[in-house]
Amino acid sequence: MEGDALLCAHREEAGKAGDAGGCGVQEPAEGIEPDILNIKIQPTEGVYLQFNIKTPGETEELTQAKMDFCQNCNLVHRMNTPEAYERLLGACMRGERSWFSQWDQVEISWKYVDQVREQYRSKGLPVYEYEQEGSGPAEADSLLNGFGHKWFE
Repeated sequence: MEGDALLCAHREEAGKAGDAGGCGVQEPAEGIEPDILNIKIQPTEGVYLQFNIKTPGETEELTQAKMDFCQNCNLVHRMNTPEAYERLLGACMRGERSWFSQWDQVEISWKYVDQVREQYRSKGLPVYEYEQEGSGPAEADSLLNGFGHKWFE
């Protein structure tokens, strides 16, 4: 499966129940460090990118390039920054409707969810549960292992 990209995502309830948040793409290749795009959601919002580049010059060797951006890791970004609920309540008090979903949007979203649930029910597909603060169901590991892949750290 060399050359196939693997999308890895930690799926938590509202992004807060698991032990790690984020998603990324890992490009597996034997003997070469993987290319990784990790979108960090909470509590350290940011982006991490790791990829291989050809070393400049006459050599055919690869060098790893890494970029790491963390929105709230710098003190300047944390000072006097209102928490999400403070911002949400402020928007509500100011009547800023763009922060909130309209009823027709919510209704359409639930219709989609209901269709997915019905497909699962009608086809007898399993839903795998796992403990809060866990890293996901064991079946996710088995699925990846079956293709020779693994979750990246």
